Amino acid sequence: MKKPVVITVVAIVVLSAFAYLIGRLPERQRRLGLEREVASLQSRVAEAEATGRICGLYTRLEGLIDVVGRQNYGQASELATAFFDAVRAESERADQPAFREALLSVLGTRDAVTGSLTKADPAALTLLRQAAGLLRNVLGDRQSAPPSAPPA
Repeated sequence: MKKPVVITVVAIVVLSAFAYLIGRLPERQRRLGLEREVASLQSRVAEAEATGRICGLYTRLEGLIDVVGRQNYGQASELATAFFDAVRAESERADQPAFREALLSVLGTRDAVTGSLTKADPAALTLLRQAAGLLRNVLGDRQSAPPSAPPA
């Protein structure tokens, strides 16, 4: 008589555990799906932030191009130093290969730009426009025309 009671109790425990696990499965799947979605959104936010920082660099570069176009080489030297320091910092931070490559290419023009600005050489404008093209390309703006020269 005791055996059927034990079997019944074990069956009830096993069925209860099974029902509990079955009940938790949809919740677990939903949680895993939400975790994947959060990870995807975090990645997209990081990419958008990086793009925003590159846009900020591009804006600074456009200001520098404007100053060089007005032949204010003293101010341009100061702006160039700050700009290239910011490019270096961002290149160390960038985790997207396209961004890092473009930033390192822009950074590679630093010595030539600095030298040109020191000599008040208008060639700095050409170098800076090429750098702007690199940043535009990495941002997805495939315009082939360089930024317009400021009015004299």
